[in-house]
Amino acid sequence: MDQIIDFISDTNSEAVMNIEINIKEITEIVELMQSKAFIVRIIKLNESKAKLFDSFAHAFDFPYYFNNNWDSLVDCLTNEDMKVAEGYLVIIEKSQLLIDNDEKTMLKVFHQICSRWKEIGIQFKFLIVDTD
Repeated sequence: MDQIIDFISDTNSEAVMNIEINIKEITEIVELMQSKAFIVRIIKLNESKAKLFDSFAHAFDFPYYFNNNWDSLVDCLTNEDMKVAEGYLVIIEKSQLLIDNDEKTMLKVFHQICSRWKEIGIQFKFLIVDTD
């Protein structure tokens, strides 16, 4: 668990971490990060992009103009109107992978989102978890 906390806290660490953890550890991470004024959202990685986009839209209460595509995801997750927090943590529960091309695009998009927030000094991290 210390490895995960270090990842989230380190401003110079990568934007995305893949790790295998159990449900209890996810709960502990959520509680700890919320106590540090982070906004934490849990997303289920489903078999389709459409379901993934829908999960993000519901978790972050995206505006009506969200277009269910990668560019629109970046726009909505880097919008200046998002609730200001000390940081953001998106925990993605991986039930199965997207097809390779979509997974590569997804990771690139996650890095782009994190970089934009980092420019203004706010942590935004993605934790992709396999639960055991």
